Amino acid sequence: MVDEIDQLRDDDLYELFSWPELPASRALVVGIANTLDLTEGGLPHLKASGIHPHIIHFAAYTKQQLLRALQTRLQPVLDRAPIMDTPVLTLVANKVAEHSGDIRKCAHSPLSLQQSIALTIPP
Repeated sequence: MVDEIDQLRDDDLYELFSWPELPASRALVVGIANTLDLTEGGLPHLKASGIHPHIIHFAAYTKQQLLRALQTRLQPVLDRAPIMDTPVLTLVANKVAEHSGDIRKCAHSPLSLQQSIALTIPP
């Protein structure tokens, strides 16, 4: 299993995908990529060389799913120190959903938002 497979060089990707095609190979390659067209646009020679990876696309998270994940993840912190309220989390979820739907971006957004607010408020 290789995460961030879209960050590898083309030569390395071709070699990796060729392992299951070797004689007597029992290899199975599972690659995780953020690029939706990795095999079509990024690796056009795969199909030409007879390698046809099975592709599973996962839909981006919706703003409701992102908001629910943020609230669930941050609830223990917010119970102790209410540093952000629902409108702020809703804003973060909406912005991330508009741009990518990548839940990892939500993890960075509240922290960077909090740091930005701290920098603009005088001590």
